[in-house]
Amino acid sequence: MASPPAKQPRTSTAVPNLITVLLRKGGGFSVEIVRTITALLTFNKMSSLVSMSKEAYEAKLILFKAPKEWVDGDEVRMMFRAMLGTLESRWKMRIDTSLVETLMLGVKDWNDGDKTNVVTDAWLRFLEKKKFPKLNSLCLNWCINITDASLAEVGRRCSNLQTLNLQGCSSITDASLPEVGRACSNLQTLNLEGCENITDAGLVEIGRGCSNLQTLDLSDCYNITDASLVAVGRGCLNLQTLNLSGCFNITDASVTEVGRRCSNLQTLNLQECSNTTDASLVEIGRGCSNLQELHLEGCSSITDASLREVARGCSNLLSLNLTNCFNITDASLSEVARGCSNLQTLNLIYCENITDASLVEVGRGCPKLQLLNLGGCRNITGASFREVARGCSNLQTLNLAFCENITDAAVAEVARGCPELQFLELVDCFNITDASLAEIGRGCSNLQELNLRGCNNITDAGVAEVGRGCSNLQELNLSYCENITDACKSALRQSHPKKK
Repeated sequence: MASPPAKQPRTSTAVPNLITVLLRKGGGFSVEIVRTITALLTFNKMSSLVSMSKEAYEAKLILFKAPKEWVDGDEVRMMFRAMLGTLESRWKMRIDTSLVETLMLGVKDWNDGDKTNVVTDAWLRFLEKKKFPKLNSLCLNWCINITDASLAEVGRRCSNLQTLNLQGCSSITDASLPEVGRACSNLQTLNLEGCENITDAGLVEIGRGCSNLQTLDLSDCYNITDASLVAVGRGCLNLQTLNLSGCFNITDASVTEVGRRCSNLQTLNLQECSNTTDASLVEIGRGCSNLQELHLEGCSSITDASLREVARGCSNLLSLNLTNCFNITDASLSEVARGCSNLQTLNLIYCENITDASLVEVGRGCPKLQLLNLGGCRNITGASFREVARGCSNLQTLNLAFCENITDAAVAEVARGCPELQFLELVDCFNITDASLAEIGRGCSNLQELNLRGCNNITDAGVAEVGRGCSNLQELNLSYCENITDACKSALRQSHPKKK
């Protein structure tokens, strides 16, 4: 029997990888086809694909075209790592940034600050006109590793910048701000929030060089004093938004200058600027007729005298925060209600001299009011709420926490007259009973949050009424409500699974 023929060795033909096929000479594919494929694949997949072939690696391929508004910070930082990974990196050619006008290298929330640890001075030196010819807005929020050296380079190389956000950049000092002030004359928005090493020396140069500035955020810049704010007031006449929250060293001297010179001012935040008094607020009222938002939290020296001027001069006011302004009384608040009919937000937390008399005026004069915060106003009773409910039917947020004299009658007026109500605080309103909750259940179908902490006179029956009528309820605080049983809370969780 003949032996079977010996097996012939199988010829091994290597299967060419995809890129080799696409770029082979004389074939039906070309670099143009590869460009088409790049539009269909993710950046990561295409970068791996290109790296498999010498021809593709050396081809002048654009693998990613950055958008005009490049604000996906995670994506931006990934691309920058690719471009700047090595000195010889070819990704600088593969990523087209010619259209970018707005660039986000930082983060929106300080909780994500760890993501910016990769952002270094080398990255900022890469922001040259040749690579980013249209760049006019740069966000570096919480990029704690950047230094004055690179920020000064940004100032010199990006002279068309209109917006610069440096919130939380704790390494930045006065050394770089003068360069920004001198080179970026088109700057309109500058955010220095939390840049605690900035002093008058740096800010003065901004005031001198950035005459087009419209928005300036200096919150928590503890070392700023009147000296530099006066320079800003004199040099930045187009200023519309000024945030001085936490600038403890600011006094009437500089705020007066702002009031007299910055007639276009629309938003002013003086929170915790406890050295400001009536003297400067009077000038704001007289000089800033376009003012729409005024924060005076913690300005305990403010009295009726200056608030009257604001009421008379700032008829366009939309938002007023007087938290802890202990000296404000019905006299000036009534003037505000009569003079600022467009008011939408009014915060009066712990203004303990406010009574029902001025709240009646608010109800009659502020039909657009959406938020009313009366937390800690212990002299408020139910007498004014008929007018508030009738006149402020668009009310969405009402805080009556620690208003011990509020009764069921007041809550009933609100529930019947304010169908848009979404947030209601009744903490430690000891006189509230199930009667109030029944009215809330019937009238406030849009309610999302209800805080009844410490309301000891409510029972399961009242809470059940809320559960039946407020189908949009997401959060209900019943802590220290001694008459509420576990069975009631369990039933409520079942009927409102999204409720906290």
